Amino acid sequence: MVARWGGEEFIVFLDETGQEEATQIANRIRRAIEERPFEMKEGASFHFTASAGVTCSGRGETDLEKLINAADRCLYSAKEQGRNRVLVGDSDCCPA
Repeated sequence: MVARWGGEEFIVFLDETGQEEATQIANRIRRAIEERPFEMKEGASFHFTASAGVTCSGRGETDLEKLINAADRCLYSAKEQGRNRVLVGDSDCCPA
């Protein structure tokens, strides 16, 4: 399930998906956004980048609010570390 979460944020719930696979999916999405030029009607084109935070209920956490907060912390850590990257909860960014 994909939903808009705030002004420029989206949240993706991947049911029955482990952390490694979720991280791979997040990186595929990030690369697809980075590689695709967006073209304006006037002919100008530009590129976007994306950052993501990944967390997984398989780490023992089942409280949805805590999972979302952990992923959000990773997202902001990714932005602080230079953007255009995926960080994983409890390993790349601050712990839950």
